[in-house]
Amino acid sequence: MKCSFAILLFSSFSSELLAEEWNLRPGELQLNYEQVTELTTNRTLNFFNNGQSKYSVGGAYSHSFPDEGGTQFGVFDVRRDGRVCVNFRNGENRCNLYLKSHGLLLMLTEEGDRFPVKLEFELN
Repeated sequence: MKCSFAILLFSSFSSELLAEEWNLRPGELQLNYEQVTELTTNRTLNFFNNGQSKYSVGGAYSHSFPDEGGTQFGVFDVRRDGRVCVNFRNGENRCNLYLKSHGLLLMLTEEGDRFPVKLEFELN
């Protein structure tokens, strides 16, 4: 019991530290591991600048830039603290957070840039 409480306490503490490092704004809530895993499992996320991030089964990743800006390929993983980290074929890497903010879903880069994600629903 004490061990599981310590792990839970450490997880909460590390999430708070991560949020401070990433300079979350008031009203922004970081998605947790389970939420990010659901968001990225075999999905394509579309951004308002017409870029697309595709998270494929097995960890394959691609990001297509708008206006014929090309596509970057790599592999991704979701970290226990909720970060989504990508290692690109060109040797670059990055981590992002996904946030809920005032009814929007945002991707937050390590540099502090925020990109709203378009949420699309399919009705049957």
